Amino acid sequence: MAGPYRWLKNPMYTVGYLPVYGMALAASSAFGLVAALFDQIAILTFYHLVEKPHFERWRQPPPPSEPVVRPVPGSARPPSLDTAPGQPP
Repeated sequence: MAGPYRWLKNPMYTVGYLPVYGMALAASSAFGLVAALFDQIAILTFYHLVEKPHFERWRQPPPPSEPVVRPVPGSARPPSLDTAPGQPP
């Protein structure tokens, strides 16, 4: 990995907000600082609660599929995995 990704997983959500803080400081706006802080907390919360779990589930291999068992036409008994269709149990 290169650049800021070597040290930060999401530089856009952390260091990327520095210009917003800088603009609020340059404008001497307390409201701007509070808004920037709220926005950064909101995006980091979204990342941890929604985005990160989604990608972790997406990267996992699919669960192994179970065998499909279908009932034999005309049979009143439920299907069983240990008998072949048409054979007595």
